[in-house]
Amino acid sequence: MVDKKASKEEQSKHVKTFRAGQVSGAIFSRVKEINKQKVTFYNVKIAKSYKKEGDDEWSSTDNYNREDLIKVLIVANKCAEYIYLKEMDSEDEE
Repeated sequence: MVDKKASKEEQSKHVKTFRAGQVSGAIFSRVKEINKQKVTFYNVKIAKSYKKEGDDEWSSTDNYNREDLIKVLIVANKCAEYIYLKEMDSEDEE
């Protein structure tokens, strides 16, 4: 039987979240060893939070209306900038 769980080193961990109104972008990192070197991979989850009418619980969606698109753009840009700068910092350390 193959263990499908990623090793502790390969599991994704939350790094940072950027927000613009109800839209948020969460950045996750995962470290993997490739050719005996540790390499960091980044993923981003962009979602819009909302409350259904008459409900107190927050929900999220990955569907956006026209007014949300500028917020998605802002959040995506902030996430991309953060990841780019992190990668540049790690290259400078080498």
